[in-house]
Amino acid sequence: MAMPPRELQAVRQQHMLRLTLRQLQVLSACEFGYTVDEIALGLGISSATIRRHLAELEHRVFGLTSLTPTHTLLSKWAREHSECCTKSCQQLFENNQIFDQTDHRRRN
Repeated sequence: MAMPPRELQAVRQQHMLRLTLRQLQVLSACEFGYTVDEIALGLGISSATIRRHLAELEHRVFGLTSLTPTHTLLSKWAREHSECCTKSCQQLFENNQIFDQTDHRRRN
């Protein structure tokens, strides 16, 4: 899905430097292709809680744009901000620390 130039610019300019560990875990898992149910299972919390975390992240990123927030757009945003806002996501994934349970599956 291609974003209109104005919207893409707005998303690129939207930074979120203060994310909690849980938000980073959810965002990281989403970015690397886990489903809501897989994230919930991996973190040992409910799917509803994961949806709430994603909705808050989507609102913070896309709230000032006319884009309809989706997990796909959130993942694109995370990749776009991999050197500033979401650098920790990559580190969590590389260190196998997305999930704080014993099930540290990587999705291929």
